[in-house]
Amino acid sequence: MARTVTRPVIAAALAWNLLAPYALAAQTPSNTPARANSAEIEELIAEKASSCAAVDDEDVIADDGRKVAWRCRANDKWTVLLNGIPQGGTFDEVRSLIFSPDGQHMAYAARRGNRWMIVEDAAERSATYSDVGSLLFSADGKRIAFSAKPAKKWTLVVDGEPQPAEFDGIVYWIFSPDSRRIAYVGRRRDKFIVVVDGKEGTPSDIVGGLRFSSDSGRVAYAAADVKRGFGKQKAVGRVTIDGTAGPASEGAQVGSLLKSAVTGSTPQIYTGYVSQFWIDTHGVSAPVFSPDGMRVAHAVRRDKDATVIVLDGKQGPVFPSIIAGPVFSPDNRQVAFAISENQTKALVIDEANVGRGPGGDTDFITHLTFAPGNGPLAYIGVAGGTLYDEGRTARARRRVYVDGVAGPEYNVPYLGGLEFSVDGKHVAYVVGGLSEASRSVAFVVVNGHEGKRYDDVFGRPRLDGDRRTVTYTAQSGRKFYAVSASIEDTASR
Repeated sequence: MARTVTRPVIAAALAWNLLAPYALAAQTPSNTPARANSAEIEELIAEKASSCAAVDDEDVIADDGRKVAWRCRANDKWTVLLNGIPQGGTFDEVRSLIFSPDGQHMAYAARRGNRWMIVEDAAERSATYSDVGSLLFSADGKRIAFSAKPAKKWTLVVDGEPQPAEFDGIVYWIFSPDSRRIAYVGRRRDKFIVVVDGKEGTPSDIVGGLRFSSDSGRVAYAAADVKRGFGKQKAVGRVTIDGTAGPASEGAQVGSLLKSAVTGSTPQIYTGYVSQFWIDTHGVSAPVFSPDGMRVAHAVRRDKDATVIVLDGKQGPVFPSIIAGPVFSPDNRQVAFAISENQTKALVIDEANVGRGPGGDTDFITHLTFAPGNGPLAYIGVAGGTLYDEGRTARARRRVYVDGVAGPEYNVPYLGGLEFSVDGKHVAYVVGGLSEASRSVAFVVVNGHEGKRYDDVFGRPRLDGDRRTVTYTAQSGRKFYAVSASIEDTASR
C-alpha cells in the first residue's frame, strides 16, 4: 500500500567483475513533473458500504490486483468482506488481513471474547489463543504462519502446529522461496534470537536482514550487540551466513554525555529487529544473495573512513564510506553499492568512478536496483533533514533517479514500489501522501509522467512493455479500481 513507509539509505555503486563500465551522467534535477494527458481506464472491482470506514489500515489487495478485502463494524461486531462478500462470521475484533501471494487464499485474525483464532478462506481453522500477531502465507500459498500466545509466552504457529521454542515475543518471520523452510526472530527479555529450521542462534541486541537465497538452500542475517557506558554507545556487528558468524566490526560511537538541544535526550541505538542495518551505526550491512543464490555480499566498517565490501568471503578495496548496498545485478556478476567521499556521493562501477550520485541536499538514497538485463541503476534520493534521520517524521523530499537522471521531487511520506518493465525501458513508482488542495493523494508515475490522483494506490504498478500499458489498483472514496493506462515515453515530455 502506498501508505507504507520505508526508512531510506544513501546509495551509489560499484561493480566487482571485469566488465566494461557504462557511463552514468549526472543530470540537473527536474522540479517540474509531466502530467499525463491520456485518460486512465478504471474498472470497479469492489465498493465499501457507507457503514464501513472509507480508509482503514487493514484494507488489503491481492497481488493480482483483482481482489480487495476489508473489515466493517456494525452493532459492535466486526465482519471481513472480500470484494463485498462476507468471509466468515462476526467477531468482537478482527485484524491482520492478508492474501496469499497467488491471491487464492485470504486469512485474518479474529477475537471472540478474550480468545483469538485464525480465519482462513472464511473458515475458523485454528485453535484459540490469548493473543495472535501478524499472519504470513508461504510463497505457494499452501502454508500459513503466525505468532500466537497460548498462555504467558509467545510461539510461532506453522500449519496449525506451535513451534517448541517459547519467547517473550516473536518479532519477524519468513518462509523460504520454495515454501519448505521457515526462519524467525524471537525475543527473550532484551535479547533477540534467530531460529532457522528450529535451531536457535546466538542472542543479540539487534537483528536484521534475515533472508533465504533464491534456491532456499542458504540463509543469512546481520546481528549486533551494543556496548554502553557514560552516555555513549557503540554497536558491534557481524554477519551470519549459513549458520557461521563472521568477524565482529565496530560501528561509530553514538551519543555523549551532552543531551541533544533538540530532543533533550542523548541519541540511542535502537534494539530489536530492524529493516535496515547501517554500516556506520552497526558496523556491517545486511548480507544479500545473488539472484542465483550462489554468491553473497555485505559491507563492513573496518575503521573511521575505511569501509569495504566482502564478496564471497573476500574483502575488496577500501572506500572512505560505503553508505548503501550492496545489491547484485540480474546476471549475478556485478555488485552495486554506494560510496561517499569528501561529502560527495559517487557512482562506481568496476572499481572506477563513472559519475556523481545525486547532488544538492540529498541526505539518503534507498531502493538501489539494477534494471532488468543489467540495465542502468535506479534509486530513490531522499532529503530528510535531522528530524527524518532521527525517525521523528516520515515526510521527506524524495525523487527517483534512473541512469543518473533525476525525476520530479515530491515532499511526501512515501515514494516506492519502484518497478521496471521486463525490457528495462520503462520505470514506474508510487507517490503517496502528497498534500494537494487540502487533500492527501496518491498516484503512479511512469517515465516521469504522473497519473490520476487517488486516495491510495496499493502495491507495485505492473508494467507491460509490449502492450505499452501500466496497471495498478487504486482507491477513491469507498471504491476500489483496477486501473490501466498507456505508457508515455519520457522523450515525449
